[in-house]
Amino acid sequence: MINLEFICPECRSSLQPRVQAYYCPGCSKEYPYYLVNDVYIIDFKSLNAVPCECNRDGRTVCQVELGSEVLSQKGIKKNDYIEVRHTFIKGDFGRGNRILDLGCGEGPYAYRFTRENESYGLDACPKRLLLGEDNAIAKGYKALIIAEGLSLPFADASFDMVICTEVIEHVLEVRQLVGEINRVLKKGGRLILSTPNLVGLG
Repeated sequence: MINLEFICPECRSSLQPRVQAYYCPGCSKEYPYYLVNDVYIIDFKSLNAVPCECNRDGRTVCQVELGSEVLSQKGIKKNDYIEVRHTFIKGDFGRGNRILDLGCGEGPYAYRFTRENESYGLDACPKRLLLGEDNAIAKGYKALIIAEGLSLPFADASFDMVICTEVIEHVLEVRQLVGEINRVLKKGGRLILSTPNLVGLG
């Protein structure tokens, strides 16, 4: 199991682990989880019941049968992936830290910190996180969380570090996002955040 306290993104009650789900005693919701190649996948959007409406590519809704599609990924080897180098992400991530990669997508920066830290990837889009050819399952995360950044399903002061790269420019409720990041960071924790220059020629 995961040694991390989860809270309900709806009513904010502490969740109780059950067989294949986390149960909320406050609103009686259950959030299913799956185990694929020693990686926990926790669905806080209940995608087997409703379609994902992240509309990431501007055209489609992510309609998935999450259980069957995710469990078909079992042949992927953990940590067997190509290291894509991004020079603008620099710094020492240390060892033994608990890290949240918020809006991680396919996990392009995961090789920099997952091997020496307890790392969790979170994204609202199940296709990029779990189902594409270059997904995040094999990149060393302890768990992959399908959830919204505006209502993080973690208890206060859960993480030593939050990484949030190229995410904030997609968010209208910026103060709410930053407030949630601040809430889940431990006192003295670090935030690594990047965003493109939206008025640049690129």
